Amino acid sequence: VTLDGFWIDQTQVPNAQYTHCVDAGDCRVSRYAQNAAYNGNDYPAVGISWQDAADYCAWAGGRLPTEAEWEYAAKGEPGFIYPWGDEFDSSRVNYCDVNCENAWADAAVDDGYAENAPVGSYPAGASWAGALDMAGNVWEWVWDWYVDYTPDSQTNLTGPETDKVIRGGCWANAQDGVRTAYRFDGGGEISPSIRHSNIGFRCVLPGPSVVQTGAAVPQGSPPTIDGTLSPGEWDDATVEAFADGSELLLMHVGDYLYLVSAPIPQA
Repeated sequence: VTLDGFWIDQTQVPNAQYTHCVDAGDCRVSRYAQNAAYNGNDYPAVGISWQDAADYCAWAGGRLPTEAEWEYAAKGEPGFIYPWGDEFDSSRVNYCDVNCENAWADAAVDDGYAENAPVGSYPAGASWAGALDMAGNVWEWVWDWYVDYTPDSQTNLTGPETDKVIRGGCWANAQDGVRTAYRFDGGGEISPSIRHSNIGFRCVLPGPSVVQTGAAVPQGSPPTIDGTLSPGEWDDATVEAFADGSELLLMHVGDYLYLVSAPIPQA
């Protein structure tokens, strides 16, 4: 599968962000807005349907990730089994541990949470792209409808309109259910109207295209952009702005520095 460039939210959308859309009148209130167990500001927004999630992403200027985009952000070109690599590490994920009542609970691990955890609680579990909680915590809505994969080459793959797909696993899943390749349609029961306490989401935006790669990121203070770049950690610094509204930016991902061209802002 070949994908266009995109940006993806670093964390699952938290209640604090989702509430802004509700207050603006563009999103429906979460089913759990009055339940203290799920409505903390930094907890993932749950109790929202697929359409609610899509509405929020549109309000924020983006959309839900396709299943292919989500999976690429989770496992990258190496095809990692888990976002952080190929070996399972219980300290990097909120999954079914001693606090979980399911028969498959891992009684040897206590991750500190009976159910949902605040977004970003497991920084060591970040994917290659820096995305957090792509394994466990809460499931995530994606744009696609469920379909079996084929071996055919495809570009920007999406599925037909049957059942929705959720990705990433949640606090109630065992180790095998938080793999980057694990996908779930609930046996055909994941309806877009479901508003569950363990299904959240994150958004994507169209991304700039990489036009030149550079060396390892220098460390230090951000530079002053005056035509000559000084040493420092360069992140989203504007190198040049053009009359058509497009920009040339510096961005670092992991240990590498990229010179990128940002798209023309849409009205």
